[in-house]
Amino acid sequence: MSKQPHIYLFSGLGADEDLLRRISLPFESTFIPWSNNLSSSETIKEYAKRFLPSIEHENPILIGVSFGGIVAIELAKLISVQKVIIISSVKEKVEIPILYKLAGISNIDTLIPTGLFNLNFPLLDYVVGASNKDSRALFHDIINNSDPNFIKWSIVSFIRWNNKEKIANLIHIHGDNDKFIPAKGKIDYVIKGGGHLMVFDKADEVSKAIAEALKEM
Repeated sequence: MSKQPHIYLFSGLGADEDLLRRISLPFESTFIPWSNNLSSSETIKEYAKRFLPSIEHENPILIGVSFGGIVAIELAKLISVQKVIIISSVKEKVEIPILYKLAGISNIDTLIPTGLFNLNFPLLDYVVGASNKDSRALFHDIINNSDPNFIKWSIVSFIRWNNKEKIANLIHIHGDNDKFIPAKGKIDYVIKGGGHLMVFDKADEVSKAIAEALKEM
């Protein structure tokens, strides 16, 4: 009998494993927490190297949500993996929304005050798909308990991510109602009505997609 693969999980921007608590996985998994102490000049590629000591299994499966998907892709460039699954994320630079790219080109993204990330706005709830009491409470908790400097660095790094490399064995799961990162490019599993927080409020559908993607392993 072949040894079962191990899953390593990366949550969304600034979020902890609470965002993923409703997800069911077919194999044993390890959640990788964010490392917040970083310089503003650190690249995502450099940041991904921080997690190499945390990967204790050979040929793992990497699953990343939103910004975590980007980190999973960069980590997959450094180690051998069986599969990468990104959820509510992007695979390449071309999939980053044009408005975000324009913000990066004009340097507007770097001028955002870090204090802004400690505030809650109804419009932001709408954009990320925090459409009910539970998802709003979760999202506000993420924002209020995250390091503002890390959030700002993550946003700027995401906007300026320049990946053009296609990762082998990559599966993309995305919601068709994601307003924060609209679906673009080849999507392997589309979650009907799924917003940016679908990993939480449509966890059953996302879990089924993950299980389907991994059923032959």
